[in-house]
Amino acid sequence: MSISYDTSVKSHKMLLEKLFKRGLVSKTDSAIEGILEFFRYAFFEQYPDQSDVEVARSIVDALVECLTSSDYRVVAVSAKILRNYINTYGEIPKDCIPKLIEALDKNVPTSASQIALTMGCIGCSKPDREVVERIGIIPIHDIDGWLCHNCAGGFIRSNNADYLVSHLVKHLNRPISRDRNRKVRWACAIALGEIAYTNPDSVLNALQPLRNIINEKGARDATVFALGCIGYTRPDLIEDYIQQFEKICSGGYTDISIACRSALKKIGMETNCLLNYTINGKKELDATMNIFFERMKQYDGRLVSESIFAIKDLAKKFPDEVVDILNKKIKSSTGFLEQNICLTFDTISKDLHYKMKETIPILVEHFTNRCYGYVSVDSSARTLTRIFKNHPEFIPKDLEDILITFLKYEKRTSVEHHTKLLLDEIRKHHIKT
Repeated sequence: MSISYDTSVKSHKMLLEKLFKRGLVSKTDSAIEGILEFFRYAFFEQYPDQSDVEVARSIVDALVECLTSSDYRVVAVSAKILRNYINTYGEIPKDCIPKLIEALDKNVPTSASQIALTMGCIGCSKPDREVVERIGIIPIHDIDGWLCHNCAGGFIRSNNADYLVSHLVKHLNRPISRDRNRKVRWACAIALGEIAYTNPDSVLNALQPLRNIINEKGARDATVFALGCIGYTRPDLIEDYIQQFEKICSGGYTDISIACRSALKKIGMETNCLLNYTINGKKELDATMNIFFERMKQYDGRLVSESIFAIKDLAKKFPDEVVDILNKKIKSSTGFLEQNICLTFDTISKDLHYKMKETIPILVEHFTNRCYGYVSVDSSARTLTRIFKNHPEFIPKDLEDILITFLKYEKRTSVEHHTKLLLDEIRKHHIKT
């Protein structure tokens, strides 16, 4: 007769407690890796035996129950494994949040700090798809991997953040008698920063408590990290710290100066912030465009699309300057950046076709030199078609012959299709004239 699920959870809890109580770092680390490897086996390998999945889920629930243990080593390791689990699978186990909050109140700094870091990973949220399209969320690990303890960017929505923040703020102010080495304050500041990175409004109540502890040595780098994360989306809230961070950075390389450099890299880097600062004259256009060009070098569709649409918005405000910058940049660009600038031309030509006379020879080159990728050629064909439809007087005299020669050898369906449409547009003009 098979044992019940509840009995299985209790059995796994007893086994895990014995394992974690050993307190030997090497054995504990091996145990963590072994459990995570089993999760990968059970959830990802699609074995036909469903009992593996049931066992894995009972281990997860047992880990949650271990948060109630009276042994701080058991709680600390359980919180760490649960953090890895949540980041990997995007799922919060049942009763995990209330048990974490309860454990945070009861535990000593060593385990409480691990609990706070896990709460931070639960509270930070990936924006909804429509939000992602209009703001530039750079993965937090790209800037602060050394401070973000296995935080993959979060999976949960802001209702969890709102619920968790008040408890993290409470322990940010934990009496020094219960946190002599500032471990808990450090971890709570990191957690609040992870939440603030994509959800700054939820941590507004934490802003003043963070300011109050910024000079405490044990938690200073984490506090700077949290303020920098708030500044990523809301630089207006921490503007009075920017000069202080810059001054610290000029004093050599220390833990706090590295944290300040990371904070300065983040502050105002969210796409809407960059746009607003540039449009309002607080940031130079060239500097902002270069930030977007750096993002467009990466093979990341989200960052690329955000950058392209941001440039389109800048072009509405500074049409001549933006088109001129794009014209110069594409001449020295290769790979993804060159392709993505072509996509940008395609996007802005819908509104700025009358500004793109100087762009035409640059795009025509894509049909005379066959080394270019299909994205560049296809985008160029669409852009030129749009320009010539509105301004046939811009058509180069020899372009028809260039396109005919190009099509003799072109086999890529999309490129061939849009090149023929471009050729048809040119021939329509010739017929009329």
